[in-house]
Amino acid sequence: MTPEFMKKYPALIASGVVMLCTWPFANLRIMRPGGDEKVYVSQALEMLGRGDWFVQTLAQEPNYYKGPLHYLFLIFGTRLFGLQNIATVYMNFLLVGLAVVVLVKFYQKVQGDADHSIWLGVTFGLCAGVLPFTFSSQMEAELIALYAIAIPALFYSRQSHKAEWLFWLVAGIAGLTKSPLHAVLLGLGGYLYWAATGSLIQRLTTWRSLLPLAGGITACCAGFLPAFLYDMDNFLNTYVVRETLSKSANRHSWYRALVPVFSYNLFPWILPSLAALGLGIWRFGKLNSTTKSLLLTVLCLAAPTAVFFAIHPYRSSVYCVPLMGPLLVGVTLCLQASLEHHRQLFRYLFGASVMVFAIALAVLLAL
Repeated sequence: MTPEFMKKYPALIASGVVMLCTWPFANLRIMRPGGDEKVYVSQALEMLGRGDWFVQTLAQEPNYYKGPLHYLFLIFGTRLFGLQNIATVYMNFLLVGLAVVVLVKFYQKVQGDADHSIWLGVTFGLCAGVLPFTFSSQMEAELIALYAIAIPALFYSRQSHKAEWLFWLVAGIAGLTKSPLHAVLLGLGGYLYWAATGSLIQRLTTWRSLLPLAGGITACCAGFLPAFLYDMDNFLNTYVVRETLSKSANRHSWYRALVPVFSYNLFPWILPSLAALGLGIWRFGKLNSTTKSLLLTVLCLAAPTAVFFAIHPYRSSVYCVPLMGPLLVGVTLCLQASLEHHRQLFRYLFGASVMVFAIALAVLLAL
């Protein structure tokens, strides 16, 4: 593969690597007979059997656990593929693949570096914080992809009205996965970024900026409207009251939500990623303005989600996996800024990562 080809087609290379490592196995996994996946798939099959796309049931009893988007994907997938595992995860492969392409193209355009763009795409698609959820019929992969796609939309929102529209539409769609809470958190990230860049007042006072917000709210509300209109009492009692307002607490500490994002979710690139972040913070004053601006974007986008799930009384490591996109963009920026001065260090760290991965794979195969 020539350097010219890599510079010209980084998104094709990164998405191709991710697809080759995932798509051949998309239909091999056996669905777990328990847990959340079983619930969602069972509900979707019941809905499909009744010819109903929005009224959620479990054991033929009205029961609303999550937003409508995942169920729509499941029903459509079952119609398209039949009773195969691919019908329950195809959307994850498509959305993560789309996110890889978006991130790579965006990073190359902003930073002008094909090598690090490819690194970002491959690392994002194949890290432990994304790959397992790609093969899981849950909403995490959808949220991971949407948060990643929101990064360039937010970054360009100050210069492009279309980007502002895209950001709010992505936020609205994110609210259809698990909960409208994710739309709110993404929106707060946007407002935090605009406040940090001095454009908040404009976003709050001009129709040009309020219309995209209204569009995102409309997109989110439209997905819940059928269930609200046709099954109001059950929808309010189960989804709104039980699943949203009465969520129970657990005894997990705040680090249960945040530490995995900065540790094993980065596997097998934990060592170089943490080193890059540390060196990037150390050298922050020497970074160029474009790098600082992009770091500010991903930090603002991620902050509301990280803070909320760290202080919410029900804490889980999966609630912060949507932050993998912003985190890995930050890691790649710091790696690019540090590599020239610490090339030998990163050679050792990447070599150690390969050894750790090989040992882990050997142990797994031995079991």
